[in-house]
Amino acid sequence: MKELRALVNSEEFNQPDLKLLAKIEKPSAVDDLQKILEECDGVMVARGDLGVEMNPQDVPFVQKEIIESARIVGKPVIVATQMLETMITNPMPTRAECSDIANAIIDGCDAVMLSGESAVGKYPAEAVAMQRRVIESAESRIDFASVNSGRMEKQHLTETQIATEAVLSSAATLAKDMNACGMVVFSATGESVRLLAQRRPTVPILAICRCLEVARQVALMHGVYAIFDHEVAKFSSEASRPENFDKVRFATGVEIGCRIARELALPKSEEDWLVVVARLPLFSQGCLNASRLIQAGGPKKMDGYGSQNIPSEDDEDELGD
Repeated sequence: MKELRALVNSEEFNQPDLKLLAKIEKPSAVDDLQKILEECDGVMVARGDLGVEMNPQDVPFVQKEIIESARIVGKPVIVATQMLETMITNPMPTRAECSDIANAIIDGCDAVMLSGESAVGKYPAEAVAMQRRVIESAESRIDFASVNSGRMEKQHLTETQIATEAVLSSAATLAKDMNACGMVVFSATGESVRLLAQRRPTVPILAICRCLEVARQVALMHGVYAIFDHEVAKFSSEASRPENFDKVRFATGVEIGCRIARELALPKSEEDWLVVVARLPLFSQGCLNASRLIQAGGPKKMDGYGSQNIPSEDDEDELGD
């Protein structure tokens, strides 16, 4: 992992923002899991290869160990191989396969991956639809408040991350207490989205990203809707220019977040709550330093609400990550 990281950061490739996922497929990788997690941006539990390299009866427990270890340090986890193997040739899965998917979700993985089922199977669309139904059923039964106790240990965080975690913690509590329909995060690098997703908030996360690359990266993370469209592209381009720092309005970003939430049908009415978490100025890097409670109808629905140190819709400040 260190060699690969050095390669993508080299002058030849110059891709320092490229994310690296470690495929855990050998017992030696399991033994060095903590060191691997320090170097990678996420892991895949390659159960097929692990089942060849070790006793099959040990694989479920190794899977749980990998998921738990990755969650502690806030790295996303993909569980792969034979999720719905029988659907390569049959239109319905076995009950054991459904239980397998559900248990991976309950353990805290960020994604479960199909392979042969959708690549060469007879029922690819049905396999995807079935996996989605099992995921949604499992997630609807999870008490996410109880799994938040497994959030990142402080020794794995920088000072900036600790400050961001504190803001995200209060914002997640606010979303839960107000029964919000979602949380909106404007992200330059995806770091704050990763930290928030690791907390497993009780509501969806709308990650409005500065560029397509970041949107693709955070789409892997638990509970995240990664957003990058023409309006966001124009807004982020204008907002990220230093000469525009005093011109981009806070309310413009809030209105975009509300519009996207409505398009995704998250709020049932304009009175439903959204929590916006931000770094000012817009899309600058560093710790988050603000949160705001708004209603899905937009900033004008929130007259009189929010912290006094958070800009109102008439302020010309910025929102970001």
